[in-house]
Amino acid sequence: MNLNDLPAPVYYDVFSKLTWEIAPAHQLAVRLLHAGDSFEVDEFATTGFQDTIDTHETANNSYGNSYTWATLTSTLSPAVVVETMVSAGLVTRERDGAEVFTEIPGSIYSVGKSRDLSLYGLKQDWLIEASPSLLWQLGFDLRRQEADYRLQSLVWQDPNDPSEDPLGYYPVQTAAQGKESGTLLGAYAANRLRLIDPLTVEVGLRYDRASHTDDSDFSPRLSTMIDLPSGSLLRLGWGQYRQIHDIHDETALNAGGRYAPSELSTQWTAGIEHVFAGATGVRVEVYHKYSDNPRPVYRNWVAGALDVFPETNEDLILVDLLETTARGIETYVNHDRGGRLALRGSYAFALARERLRRIENINAPDLIDFAAENDTPRDQRHAANLDLIWRPSSAWTVNLAFAYHSGWPSTLATTEEIVRPDGETDLASRPEQLYSSRLPSYQRLDVRLTRRYRTARGDVRVFLELINLANRENVFAYDYEKQTASDGTQFLARDNESWFPLLASIGMSWTW
Repeated sequence: MNLNDLPAPVYYDVFSKLTWEIAPAHQLAVRLLHAGDSFEVDEFATTGFQDTIDTHETANNSYGNSYTWATLTSTLSPAVVVETMVSAGLVTRERDGAEVFTEIPGSIYSVGKSRDLSLYGLKQDWLIEASPSLLWQLGFDLRRQEADYRLQSLVWQDPNDPSEDPLGYYPVQTAAQGKESGTLLGAYAANRLRLIDPLTVEVGLRYDRASHTDDSDFSPRLSTMIDLPSGSLLRLGWGQYRQIHDIHDETALNAGGRYAPSELSTQWTAGIEHVFAGATGVRVEVYHKYSDNPRPVYRNWVAGALDVFPETNEDLILVDLLETTARGIETYVNHDRGGRLALRGSYAFALARERLRRIENINAPDLIDFAAENDTPRDQRHAANLDLIWRPSSAWTVNLAFAYHSGWPSTLATTEEIVRPDGETDLASRPEQLYSSRLPSYQRLDVRLTRRYRTARGDVRVFLELINLANRENVFAYDYEKQTASDGTQFLARDNESWFPLLASIGMSWTW
């Protein structure tokens, strides 16, 4: 990838599905998914504002995801369908590394973390058509989770800040290890009723129980669909949704297993859709989502930089939120008559805001300047996507995809003159008010070429994909470098940190 002179990662995934019709009314499908990636660094580097301090950096990071699940679909009668699923999974994560000075004594940071998450589940869903105008949906989801973790990080200093440390703030150490286990139970019931000819109403209720957080929640939902005389469909919805604190979340594990209560969000939606002659469909939706008292979350205020160990960076903060609000309007267009050309497009205008209770600086002693209310870090006011599909023959497919969104909120840095331990003056960077600026807009054009081969043993598809075909520099953060002006004064110059350049990948699928 040639990204910031870092070595390239290695990643892969394998997926398979086998289906049997074990009886006329029973079909069994077994699926297997395994994915993994690794990233290793063992090289000499530099650090500091001018990258003049020699260091040795090592990293050995790997991730693994393995899942298998079997689904039995049983048609008990023309009006009753039952789907039963058993599943098991293992998610592994190993992260170890350090950066040390080579010419002078001392270290910058060290990290040693491992986390294994085992999952076992049983799930069942019932679909019962009691009458042509009444449909019942019932089900439950039972899961057992076990997390085995070891977390340790040590930050010795901020290499970009030569200030003294009279308060003994450094080193900053975080250490925790142990095992956590718990059971999750979810159950739901929904009733869809055609009240009168143009009006359909669905009322639902969900129950969630988590033993590791001691949560026990009920979440109601209500939605309606109205067939308009013009042939359009009008949909209205309201619901409450719960998100339980994950058993493997580092926000809890770093604090010794202190899990937060489940987050509650309330959402209202309204939408209208219409299909015109010529198979062109249009849909417009508006939404409003409100979350009260979300749990604290770790962030890096340098707008999501691609760091090997973000938890050791000087920009790590712990954000305590009062509430979040998201609202917007989205439009979708789809034109596909099954011929050679197909077109899909969307545009969204959104406002995502958050109110803050407090912010804790983790790896630096400085206070963080923040407003009581601001846009969320991933707020994108405007977003658009366009897909063009061309099928010159039954064997070839060409897909062009364009993505755009306005720049995310960003935090700029300012220069502060400080005195080093040797008595000399120097410069250090300090963040301005959190999220008070904006990054440039994001734009990307991708192309995917697929060739299909029909064989006696099934269909084989081979594809070539080029991501960011125009090789556009999409900025995700800013870096700062200390430079000297013509009059001898020093200043911090801002440089762009960018997402991936042109990236190629190949792949294949076999359906037998």
